[in-house]
Formats: sequence, C-alpha cells, structure tokens
Amino acid sequence: FLQMLANEGTYNGKRILSPSTIRLMTTNQIDKSVIRYSKDDLGLTFNIATKEGGASSFPWNPGTYDWGGYWGSNFWVDPTSGIVAQIWSQDPGAYYRELSRRFFVMIYSALVNP
Repeated sequence: FLQMLANEGTYNGKRILSPSTIRLMTTNQIDKSVIRYSKDDLGLTFNIATKEGGASSFPWNPGTYDWGGYWGSNFWVDPTSGIVAQIWSQDPGAYYRELSRRFFVMIYSALVNP
C-alpha cells in the first residue's frame, strides 16, 4: 500500500488510485486555524510535513507524509528521498519515544546522497 502511494497510485505496473486522488491525500485539506496541535498540514488521512516543521521530533523533508497509531505503529513516505518506512511496536506512545527516533536516524543516516 505504501509503495503504491509512493508510486503516485501504481503498484507492479497497475493503476490502483488516480494521481489526483493521491494529490488529495497528500496535500493540505484542513484550515490551519482548525489544527491546534501541529504546524503540519493534514491531507486526507495523513500528516504532511511543511517547511515550518511539525508536531513530531523528526526533521521530515517537506512533503513527507506519515501517520502513527496509539500503540507505536508508524509509517512515512518521503517523496524527496524515495523512502517508504514502517515501524511497529506494542508500546503506547512509542511514536514519540526513543525507539522511533532511533529508527528514523538509522534510516536517514544510511543514505549515501540524502
């Protein structure tokens, strides 16, 4: 599913979602005055990193979209670097804890040309 999103709606050469649907999902759909907890934009189902930064402690590339669950699951798609990543945990609030931060750092530090 995430690879299909990263491929702008295609997976294994087959179109699953239209490019316009992907754009709706990954561009801001909520007025900033409604979002009190974050500087991120909100698309249809995703947080979207902006140049202003965001609610998380991760320095996302602008345009990166992500979502996390209460028990520590999280995914992100970074169109700038081509990264699609998931982390799963059974620890409430783990998204904002050390495990997720280390996972993020490990992935981005492994890039040859970030």
